[in-house]
This record gives sequence, structure tokens and C-alpha cells, in this order.
Amino acid sequence: MVEGIETAHGSLDLEGLVKEKPIAVCVISSTLTSTIPNISLAGEISIATLFTPTLDVEYVFYGKPMSIDIIPTTPSGIPTPALITRVALQLSGIPFIAVDSGSYIEPRMPFIALPSRRVGEDK
Repeated sequence: MVEGIETAHGSLDLEGLVKEKPIAVCVISSTLTSTIPNISLAGEISIATLFTPTLDVEYVFYGKPMSIDIIPTTPSGIPTPALITRVALQLSGIPFIAVDSGSYIEPRMPFIALPSRRVGEDK
């Protein structure tokens, strides 16, 4: 592995995935910008947008969020585009890997963790 990059919450067969073509990579992270009221359509409650990347990637992987039992929706009730992503990956048979580059909470699934500061960590 590359120094500073590690897998978490299970093992990943990276060698097996690389032999497959194509491969879908979902990179997740959080930013406090999404907590500014009315700036994002990613959630009805602005602070909840910090959870959206993790919940979405868990939905793509498992078919349901694992960290919190809520499927992200827009303020008008439109469900997450992760629904379409999951179906597209399943129908196409494309393998999928998640990369956490600084999410608010780590997903409860196998993923690659990039070295980064998470939201709220001191500099």
C-alpha cells in the first residue's frame, strides 16, 4: 500500500478490483460550508449535510445507511441520487470502492482512508 493510505472497517481486494475494468470510485468528504443555512439542497437541516456523504456511500454499498437509519433527502423530499448510483452499479456489474478523504463520520463499510483532517479537528 501507499504510505499514509489504509483500509478500514474490513478488507478490500484491491488487486482483484484493479483487474476489473472499469471500476467505480466514490470519494466522500464533508465541509462546514454545507452547514450554512440555505446553501445546500443536500438536506433539510443544514448540520445534517455533514452526514450525507457517509449515508450515501453506505446506501450504495449495502442498500441502506448503516451509521444512522435515515436515507438522505432534499428539503422537498427527493431521495438521494445514491439510489440511482446503486442500481446503475448493480445492473452494469461495475465494481465499486469508497475512499474517505475527510468525512464527518467514517462509513461503516470497507473503504480506503486518505490522510486528512476531518471536520472539526484542530489544525
